[in-house]
Amino acid sequence: MPVIGQCRLCLRDGAELQVSHFVSRKLYYSGKKKLEFHSLVESGFNPEELKAPLLCRDCEARFSVNGEEEVLKHVAPKYVLKRFPLGDLMRLGLARDNDSSAPRFDARDFHVDTEKFAYFALSIVWRRTIHEWSPVIPRWELGQFAEDMRRYLLGETPFPDNMAVIVIVCSDTASRMTWSVPTHFDEAGCLNFAFDVRGIRFRVMMGHLPPWAYSVNCRAPQQPIFLADCEKKTRQALDTKLIQAADRQLGTRHRKA
Repeated sequence: MPVIGQCRLCLRDGAELQVSHFVSRKLYYSGKKKLEFHSLVESGFNPEELKAPLLCRDCEARFSVNGEEEVLKHVAPKYVLKRFPLGDLMRLGLARDNDSSAPRFDARDFHVDTEKFAYFALSIVWRRTIHEWSPVIPRWELGQFAEDMRRYLLGETPFPDNMAVIVIVCSDTASRMTWSVPTHFDEAGCLNFAFDVRGIRFRVMMGHLPPWAYSVNCRAPQQPIFLADCEKKTRQALDTKLIQAADRQLGTRHRKA
């Protein structure tokens, strides 16, 4: 039975709502071979898909064309972990600074569309403001930030001036095996949200941005993207979030007992 309701993006009532995924269904695997995964809430094999009827057909297509298709072209393959085309190209490319820990590159050298990367990043963060995807992934209340993102994603307004998206391509193997839902932290005097998509780390900043955020924003004129070993942060984040998820589940059980 089709679900009829209000599209959470265009706000049209009476729309036939499509099954929307929090992270792309293409990051899951439905074949016979088990897909090992690690996320910021759990790990194991063949995760249960995070999905719900939220968007109309037009808005679901908008998300795909304006961001998801471009990003998924560049993520690490699911099974060939020794190959990561974007990371391999960047290791051979010309860095635009002398930072040995996270050198800056120009995305245009690798045919990366940073406008679509930025759109994708905001679309993922915004999805946490419209739905509780699971008991351990609560809905975020971001007020005007959520509305500003919605209007941008719908194409009504330009990219918000008080937001920035930082793109880091991970050089380590561990991060290529990982996808995660966005998590929140406070740093540099503003809101920060981070998530991973198999070898690419996104950091979204919102609010009163520090001056340096504008120069590292992937939408800046230099279209910067960075290359770094993210394994330590990936493993730290996984350990922390798995412990937090277990604590929440135990708390729920105690409350029901």
